[in-house]
Amino acid sequence: MLRLRDENVLLLCVLALCTALSVGALIRFSTSRRAWLKIAMHVWYTLTCLVGIADILVISIYPWTKPYWTLFFNLAGQCIAATGVLDVVQLGYCAPRMLTLGEVPLSTPVTALVARAGCAS
Repeated sequence: MLRLRDENVLLLCVLALCTALSVGALIRFSTSRRAWLKIAMHVWYTLTCLVGIADILVISIYPWTKPYWTLFFNLAGQCIAATGVLDVVQLGYCAPRMLTLGEVPLSTPVTALVARAGCAS
């Protein structure tokens, strides 16, 4: 039987709102093929919000699954963070060169990130 505490109901409402906002942003950015990193980041956000809703429902029935959900959320957080870092690197590449996101090849942010990581160490 599904039993939700008050804080879980509130968390479900917040996650539902976050899912709606993330889907709206995903639709907005998906119309522009130039913002491919933003699209990837919002796909991660949307999936994480949807899995968060499933997490609350499943853990309320099967509490022993909590460590597996925690592992997934840690992985999802790392993917969102890595995509955000690449997006910032792409912006850092575009701004001084007065380029638009559409003028930058897909490999440029990854190459720039690897180059900066090599210089920093």
